[in-house]
Order: sequence, then C-alpha cells, then structure tokens
Amino acid sequence: MVVMGVTGAILFVYQVPDATILLNKRFGILLLLKIALYLIMVCCALFAVFFLGPRLRQKQAKSIESDDGEFSLE
Repeated sequence: MVVMGVTGAILFVYQVPDATILLNKRFGILLLLKIALYLIMVCCALFAVFFLGPRLRQKQAKSIESDDGEFSLE
C-alpha cells in the first residue's frame, strides 16, 4: 500500500498541473474518487492491524484448554 501511495503521488504531480482540473474534468473527478477509495482501503487496513488484530490475539490467548481437555464458552 505504501508503494502504491508513493507512486500514485508521483503520478499525481506529473498528471495534474493545475488544481482546477480535479473538479472541472472527468479525469479529475475520477482521480479524486480513486484517491478516496485508496484512503478508505488504508484506513480499513490500519483498523484491522491496530485494533482487530490485538483483540483477536487477546481472545485467542484466553481460550486455553481446561484440565479435562474440554473447551469452555469463555
């Protein structure tokens, strides 16, 4: 994702000489949509890595077998 963001930023600099292109042309509007989708993807990945991952690891550590070999619902 980092490589995609860096290369996208470089291409953005080369392809968009003026900021008015972003709102006045179809290319600019589609580019803004792609940037928004990329940012949503990065936010979802960060949420999964920093919030969901640790919570799942904690739950996995708590679900240890009991002495008789059976699992509990906790």
